[in-house]
Amino acid sequence: MTVEFSDADAPTPAPAAMERKKGVEMGVPMTPSERRSALTKSQSYHAPHSMLTVSLSSSQKLISKPRQRQKWGDTQMLPHVNWGDLFFDLFYVGAAYNLSSILIDQPTGRGLLYFFGCFFPIMLIWLDKLSYDSRFAANDDAVHRIQEVAIIIALATAVLHIRPVGILGNPEEYVDMLAFSTALFIASILHVARYVEILIWVDGEPAAKGVARSELMYRGIPSLFYLAAAIFSGIQFYTNHNDDYQRFLAGDNIDDSDTNETTYPYTDTTTLTYKEEAKKADDGLSINDLPIFLCFAVPLMYSGMLWIRILYCMPGGGRHKQFSVPTNIDFTIHRYGEWTMLMLGEDILSLRTFKDIVIYDTLEAKSLF
Repeated sequence: MTVEFSDADAPTPAPAAMERKKGVEMGVPMTPSERRSALTKSQSYHAPHSMLTVSLSSSQKLISKPRQRQKWGDTQMLPHVNWGDLFFDLFYVGAAYNLSSILIDQPTGRGLLYFFGCFFPIMLIWLDKLSYDSRFAANDDAVHRIQEVAIIIALATAVLHIRPVGILGNPEEYVDMLAFSTALFIASILHVARYVEILIWVDGEPAAKGVARSELMYRGIPSLFYLAAAIFSGIQFYTNHNDDYQRFLAGDNIDDSDTNETTYPYTDTTTLTYKEEAKKADDGLSINDLPIFLCFAVPLMYSGMLWIRILYCMPGGGRHKQFSVPTNIDFTIHRYGEWTMLMLGEDILSLRTFKDIVIYDTLEAKSLF
């Protein structure tokens, strides 16, 4: 049975609607209510029709499919400003400030190692988020909100524990290297979990799952280096502290004839400050520097694997579209612009801070003479 409709059967628009359409075509601006109505219709038209959603109630979603942002050949549209991205970027202001303290305290080759070993893994978290957001979009549901908050907490933890070389380079006494590498590992695993979700279900082309498989390989294997750094730092820290605590219980740290203050474990009172430890370590490397080498290796390994994939493994003649999804170019340029302005602003602030530190150290040195 076939039902055919002619133009005469189509509903006739109301006279008021026809007049309004003519007014828009002639340049008459739309009212706010008309703009909201048009936007609602556009969103309902472009909304995914095959979305599978598990809901807590009719108004709150528990989890829903992530969707591919655009397809090959589609007109790319710049997404709206996401305040979550701006809040995410603010943590890199603190990261840049903490990174500057590494070079100020130890401007040596070892200081450069710790500077780059902290900067590139932190930047890789930002690049991971950009890579995902430029190709896929998670819906506004409870699970994806929790996931975003977890990534921010991991980033904040890593930024908090970017400390001078005398602290990061001494995992036997300080917990910062353990916390830093653990936070990097958690952030990397959360990023990998996003592509596991895409591999399970996604509203998009079949190539999206191929992209997920590639990301799992290129990001999953390097993440094990973060785990190795965390395990090594944990062994160094807890083994040393357990030995100190056992000696303290045995009374080895107590001397009745000593009138000086006794140093106890698990306190802030230490024999050497971190600056003195950094000067004592000078520029030489030791086994305690292994965690920062492992953290530094992750972004280098990821970049190398990415270039090898692009130069030697990507098929030509347009066949790459069968195995990849397009990136939103405007969104990527916009985010890189925000990153550049953020770093330039922090550089200016760091110059001012560095000037104050130099003046203070100069006056302190003069007071000694």
